[in-house]
Amino acid sequence: MPQIQLQQLMFVKKTVSYILFPICTVIITALSLYPGLPEPPVDWDFFDKIEHTAAYLVLAAAGILFFKKIFQKPAIYFPVNAVICMLLGGIIELIQPLTGRHADILDFLMNTAGVIIVILAGIIARLIIKNPAR
Repeated sequence: MPQIQLQQLMFVKKTVSYILFPICTVIITALSLYPGLPEPPVDWDFFDKIEHTAAYLVLAAAGILFFKKIFQKPAIYFPVNAVICMLLGGIIELIQPLTGRHADILDFLMNTAGVIIVILAGIIARLIIKNPAR
């Protein structure tokens, strides 16, 4: 691969790792606090909880890229990411009644489940990459 393409690729990777987490944070916060969202297209009560888990899966994955660039050490960026993502979910749930929505502890638990799944997957992936089976 020519040097210029490699440099461009690295620039894109670095840029994405810095902007994806803030963008996801803004989108999730806006959607969580907006009072007039339509109901899900399926008649299944638990669908909302799946949406929460999926949103925080994406947020936590973006957070790993973001905090990895800042802290470099997994022992720091994994827990920092987890705490910040879970705090965001908790704060949003506490603020929702002020916007005409309601707070739901199950929403917070599903947000947290999404974060924990990504953190555990990240830790396991690092262990596999660091110590591949021979």
